[in-house]
Amino acid sequence: MLISHIHVDYSEGRSLSTSLKVLHVASGDLWAGAEVQLYTLCRQQQADQGIELYVVLMNEGELARRLREMGAAVKVFDESELSFSKILARFLRYCKDVRPSIIHSHRRKENILAGVCSVLLRIPSIRTVHGASEFDFSPLSAKGLIKRLDDLVGRYFQKRVVAVSDDLKQKLCSDFPESHLSVVRNGVDLEGIEAVEKVQWASVQTRIGIVGRLTPVKRIDVFIDMAAEYCRKYPDSFCHFYVIGDGPLFTESKQRAESLGLSQRLHFLGHVSPAIPSIKALDYLVMCSDHEGTPMTLLEAMTARVPIIAHDVGGLNELLDRGRCGVLVKNNSAQEFEKALSALIHSEQRSSEFIENAYSRVKQYYSDEACAKAYRDLYLTLII
Repeated sequence: MLISHIHVDYSEGRSLSTSLKVLHVASGDLWAGAEVQLYTLCRQQQADQGIELYVVLMNEGELARRLREMGAAVKVFDESELSFSKILARFLRYCKDVRPSIIHSHRRKENILAGVCSVLLRIPSIRTVHGASEFDFSPLSAKGLIKRLDDLVGRYFQKRVVAVSDDLKQKLCSDFPESHLSVVRNGVDLEGIEAVEKVQWASVQTRIGIVGRLTPVKRIDVFIDMAAEYCRKYPDSFCHFYVIGDGPLFTESKQRAESLGLSQRLHFLGHVSPAIPSIKALDYLVMCSDHEGTPMTLLEAMTARVPIIAHDVGGLNELLDRGRCGVLVKNNSAQEFEKALSALIHSEQRSSEFIENAYSRVKQYYSDEACAKAYRDLYLTLII
């Protein structure tokens, strides 16, 4: 749908645009859940005849490559080569040239860039918070001061702070007034996932996997210990366990698995891109993170009809509809996850119910089209 007569007010004067110019600013250093979600949103916006899409990234990488492949206008200000002040100067010049209707930021440094631009050029901006912070910073530390500055920018310089789940919105109420917060749920490419063929692994009876970047918050240690507990209880089973992802804990995690005698039953696949074919090959997906917002991995697994066992934390309770769409484990321990896994493996009917409920929920509330429409509606309320 063509959006016309959108009024944009800049410091240099006023102008009319016949389309909505959306400028995203993000890091782009990783290819993880937030980056997948941004790419999914950009793909929908690129196809929208009423939107001109621009993306500024701080790093070359998988996100930049994929965005260019789909024809998006991508500009990279490499943070490994440029100081923040130089990036800010270049970003301001770029915004003056492009004259976006709205700036949409996706991480702390990028939020500050967007906020400064909003003040100096009078361009409205919003941010999306993709998940709760993994760390607690001392208020007087450098990172603590940056967080405080980021919060001030979000509160006073940006028009809206968007959370990806109701749970995350409640957490953000400690930093922002509730009236300044909105919820836009992540979207997933239903048709694209359904069209993907699953990978063909060695023939085993049951495959249980965890997918994600190997960082402390993902609790890969719980998954490994769960696998060890299961193999101890059922030594003759044909279950195999798969770790799909890379990160700083890769070597340590592999050594942990070997020390527990899991060399033949637990497989480390490293970074896999795209991950969907591997997810579709799983019989069960486990997520034992200490906290999550609305993880794309879970949305993809729900779309791929893979039963889920997840820690009851953050946005996972909402996403899994309080246990209708997957098993929610209250206590994040290997023993509790092993009990949940064993029970689900031995209940085919329960797995089938989870699969159907999960797919219906994703289709109704978490499609990429619904997500893109929600953001477009939000943009329009803030610039008109």
